[in-house]
Amino acid sequence: MKLLNLTPHTLTLRGPLGLDHEIPPSGTVARVASTPGAGRDVAGVPVPVHAPSAWGAVVDLPGPEAGVLYIVSALVAGRVPVGRSDVVSPGTGPADGAVREAGRVVAVTRLVRARPEPSEDTTPPAPVAAPVALRLVTTTGAQGAHDEAAARREAANAQRSLHHDP
Repeated sequence: MKLLNLTPHTLTLRGPLGLDHEIPPSGTVARVASTPGAGRDVAGVPVPVHAPSAWGAVVDLPGPEAGVLYIVSALVAGRVPVGRSDVVSPGTGPADGAVREAGRVVAVTRLVRARPEPSEDTTPPAPVAAPVALRLVTTTGAQGAHDEAAARREAANAQRSLHHDP
């Protein structure tokens, strides 16, 4: 898989064994078009304070190409059309495991898909239910099969009750 860095920064990907892989900028920077909000002077603030920007379309993002994964900023990733599973951003959030030195990200340990199709294997796993206690069935023969079936029904009912609000 070819990684194409569409950010203005060299990205360092740190693999699970601690090896760093540097991905230099490609020379093309994918961005989100924006129009700044109106500004006004505020007493005691040395620069104008602006209303939020109006965000537009993604610009300079190439179309999908077989075997290419495009690395973009998180802002761009959040604006690409659904279905662009070929677009990723560096995982720099608190739970992403990014490597920081003096408060700055120096390497990332994962890339995050931008806007894949909902059917793709990127949906978060379902919450893990609390463990369900099963009783050990030690009888054999027909009675053992009956007890085992009853234990399975009991476990299934317990699982269902965990997923439904009373």
